[in-house]
Amino acid sequence: MQKANSTGNTILEFLVALLIGFTVIGAAIGAVVGLLHYQMKLSLVAKQSDVTIKTFQAAQGVINAMDSQSLPLLPIISSDPAKLFTALRGARIPKLGSDSISAIALDLRLAIRILRIDDSIYRGCYVQPSSLLRPQIRSLIALSPDGIFELSTVRPVTLSNKPCFNLKVDLIPNSYWETTTMESKPYAEILIPVIQEFTIYLDQSNQLRYLAHVGREIIENQPLVGLVENLRFSLSFQEDLPILDISVTPLFGKAHRRILYGSTTHRGSWGTMFNLYSGGIK
Repeated sequence: MQKANSTGNTILEFLVALLIGFTVIGAAIGAVVGLLHYQMKLSLVAKQSDVTIKTFQAAQGVINAMDSQSLPLLPIISSDPAKLFTALRGARIPKLGSDSISAIALDLRLAIRILRIDDSIYRGCYVQPSSLLRPQIRSLIALSPDGIFELSTVRPVTLSNKPCFNLKVDLIPNSYWETTTMESKPYAEILIPVIQEFTIYLDQSNQLRYLAHVGREIIENQPLVGLVENLRFSLSFQEDLPILDISVTPLFGKAHRRILYGSTTHRGSWGTMFNLYSGGIK
């Protein structure tokens, strides 16, 4: 009888110990799962924060480009990804429902006044003497009485340190930045070096991309950040100063919005701008 009781107690103790063990193991598993869930949530929040930071940094580059010049060369916002993909051959296919934005940065301090044009050779002198380091360029914005157009240097060239020099250039057809359709090389009075020409867009794999180009020729196509669900831009003016409104939605997150303000006026008429620049860059 005592042996039976002893056996019963042993089984009971085993069951109690087993129950306690399962409880402890279950609590431990629950703690590990909770910790993993918390870490995954922190990782997702960090990635979403990275999306917003890098998107707003890219948008600041657009503002900086606008502030580099006061010509009527405002950023171009497109909601038609097929149009962008066709215009810039070789670009990753943009995502439907998101915007792209294209901008151009100039160096007005190195503006060149044209003396004569012989076929593809433009002879000119710097409008203002400058000791600035001469950059390597691929294209220039040309100012003429008829409007604005873009010229390519055919290959990258470093601007001359001499006050007057020759430049061999070709017309870039269908440039984003022309204000008049040019079928042949027109007369130009002022050439302004292009420092940067780029497009920011979202591709079909939800990657935000920086696309450097000369006219429609792609020079660089780099991913900036992934996990971007949607991207929107709008441009407005307040007292003639540009305002860029950006909305970015990270994957599995909510939209984040930021408003950036430019510091250079872009509202002058073309006639007024041409007279100002042909009279000397201020």
